[in-house]
Amino acid sequence: DLKGYSIGAKTGTAQIAKTNELGYKEDYTNDTVVGLSPVEDPKMIMLVKLEEPQIGKYATLTASPVWRDIFLAIADDLEIKKNN
Repeated sequence: DLKGYSIGAKTGTAQIAKTNELGYKEDYTNDTVVGLSPVEDPKMIMLVKLEEPQIGKYATLTASPVWRDIFLAIADDLEIKKNN
């Protein structure tokens, strides 16, 4: 759970251009999320990029959960504390 942590993050969902014709691939995206913590004096910044994820269509559903899980796994090692 990220509640209590000071985090700044931005997601992005990008369409993928078709290779041999104009337009974009249907149902395929590249999803990203970049975040840092703590916002006031960052000890870490992390980018997660998923190319053509198989589940979900938006970064909030694909890349964000990956970012969260990695952050929670490393926050203690980086001495990132929750706010009171």
